[in-house]
Amino acid sequence: MSLSSLYLWAKKIHRWSLLVIILLTLIMAGTGTLMKYPGLGELVNADFGLVRYVHREMSGWFSLAMAIMILTGLGMYFIPEIIKSQQKQNLPPTV
Repeated sequence: MSLSSLYLWAKKIHRWSLLVIILLTLIMAGTGTLMKYPGLGELVNADFGLVRYVHREMSGWFSLAMAIMILTGLGMYFIPEIIKSQQKQNLPPTV
């Protein structure tokens, strides 16, 4: 697998993990708000045990998606630098 195709795969995975992060952020923000303001939960008749459970379960998936996003982002940052350095080494010497 060439570095340019690895870059494209990292870009694709990074984009998909962004969508997962957005979805999980909305869930985590909603459940976190209900836990912080219990009066709001009483207005919407929320089951606080379920809210805590969902928040706790989503935090692991959120961390995994964030780790994938960090790793692919680092790859997208360093792969072009590696390609540039390889191209620079392959240039013939100038006089």
